[in-house]
Amino acid sequence: MRNSLALIWILCSLVLVSPLPAQWAKAYAGGQREEPLSLLLTEEGYFLVSGAVSPASVSVLNDQKPWLMKISPKGMDVERFILESQNPQADDTYEKLEYPSMLQRAGDGGYILAGSIVNNWTEGNFARHYNCAFLMKISPDLEIEWQRVLGDDDSQTQEIFYGLVTTPEGGFVAVGSTSSFGMGSRDAWIVKFDSQGEVVWQKTYGGPEDDEAGLIGQTPEGGFWVVGRTRSFQPEPEELEEQVQPGSLKGARVQEVPEPGRQVTWILRLTAEGAILWQKTYAWGCQDLFHSLILTADEGCILAGETIEEWGEEVLPDSNILLVKLDGSGGLVWQRAFGEEDGERITHMIPKGEDKYLAVGDLKSGDNQDMIVLQITKTGHLDWATAFGAELVSGAVSREQAAAVAWSDEEEILVAGSSELLGAQVDDFLLLRLNQDGLIPNCEYSRVLERFPFRDLEVQVRDTEVEFTAAEVTTTGVSFILTETQLGIIRDVCAAKQNLIRR
Repeated sequence: MRNSLALIWILCSLVLVSPLPAQWAKAYAGGQREEPLSLLLTEEGYFLVSGAVSPASVSVLNDQKPWLMKISPKGMDVERFILESQNPQADDTYEKLEYPSMLQRAGDGGYILAGSIVNNWTEGNFARHYNCAFLMKISPDLEIEWQRVLGDDDSQTQEIFYGLVTTPEGGFVAVGSTSSFGMGSRDAWIVKFDSQGEVVWQKTYGGPEDDEAGLIGQTPEGGFWVVGRTRSFQPEPEELEEQVQPGSLKGARVQEVPEPGRQVTWILRLTAEGAILWQKTYAWGCQDLFHSLILTADEGCILAGETIEEWGEEVLPDSNILLVKLDGSGGLVWQRAFGEEDGERITHMIPKGEDKYLAVGDLKSGDNQDMIVLQITKTGHLDWATAFGAELVSGAVSREQAAAVAWSDEEEILVAGSSELLGAQVDDFLLLRLNQDGLIPNCEYSRVLERFPFRDLEVQVRDTEVEFTAAEVTTTGVSFILTETQLGIIRDVCAAKQNLIRR
């Protein structure tokens, strides 16, 4: 009997001191509208999130700043920082929109942050503005080590960074657009920096219309995949009939001929020095947007985003998830469109092992919008799909949207997003810690979705002939300061349940 009691006591003690990692959903209210954009796991197991904050009042729309949050593994200990640019020339600023586009881990344990600044001010009776791109190195302790703001802080040019990749030698390559150099009003702009933020080279790519680069990935041999959009290079209507690649599924919708001047997807393969190996445009729907680029072991890539197949005076835009696999020469391997509700999209996708991918995005149904989490196979099919949102609670209508996903060493899924109703204020930052099936057990807001139907689409592919030119965008007198701020309320969304929904 004593031995049995001792054994029970030991087992109970093990359960108490060695609990399994708990899944949870927490909303963070900072007194402003928080919009997360990137999510990383630190070496210590903390969550590092970057995004933009703006005033909670809908009447104030001209003030937006980057923010960083470092959150403990249990989600309760938080450090929150605001980044604000300082320009000695803009004394009477009335509009300042600063937007971080991507946060990545640097090779030395720190972080690199890229984004853009829009600033408007008045000088007497004259309105002035500029749009600059910034790149910033942040230490593991979240202090600014160096920063570069590129553009012209005394003109009306536009420089923007959208995407970023770190290089094996410790440098960085940023992509975006510039109006200071190039062939058109805005051209795709690629800048290579060394580990200290000094420009190694920069080049523009484009034609007479607006062109931009949004995503970049580096190949093992040091070259780059660049994914952007272009208005300059589009097929003529008579070319479309010859270059259509038909889908394999019966009943796939045939897209209309693209309207002249619309942006189409533009992909370039570059050498390590930025020379063009090949370049092509791709068009699936009336509008296609890719938000993630993943390079594959067979020298190809997978793109994830959304497509709007029909859009007109009598047809409201209805986006579907778009997944595409290309080979190393830009040829189409497979393509998938998922969705049947009012709108679906993927906002971020990452590899999970060798043959799986994790993706997050949004699912609209009427006025409601939920976060979705997907596991995708290497052939572009769905293993499972889950949703997180307020729709199931007393019929509440809300907007939850996912921005980024990460995969932890504990085989859990971390999702950063925002919510209108599940926090303490409007548009609070939302962080989810899910199990490997994308769920929070015993949480009313977490549920399994039926598999989405999928179909192949038709695509037009066209070679383009863009020449690259040298650019000399220089640094400005603008700089950032980093200030720690108080957070406010942290809500455990699943524990609070229905009383969390504000009426």
